[in-house]
Amino acid sequence: MDDYPGAEPIPEPAGDIDARYSTLMEFLTESREMRNVAKSSFKQALWSGAGAMSGGLMFGAVGGLVGGIAGSIVGFLKTPSYDGALVHLCGLPEEEKRLY
Repeated sequence: MDDYPGAEPIPEPAGDIDARYSTLMEFLTESREMRNVAKSSFKQALWSGAGAMSGGLMFGAVGGLVGGIAGSIVGFLKTPSYDGALVHLCGLPEEEKRLY
């Protein structure tokens, strides 16, 4: 805070953080759709990262760029279609939105 002497101290978050965290973790582990989102996006990230790394190892920086793009395309084609987390969260019924 020495860099900006006029800054106000950051307030503590309101409410019980542990309760909110456990509610979020419960929602993420119990929701089949959210597990599908996480699994599919992880697969796509692996394809993209593997392509970028192999391209970078073989051809340097430009190879990393091309490999990352190629890996992203392969990941898109190999992963089944899914909605993102925000689409799923916005589609929750009002009762569940209030819970989480």
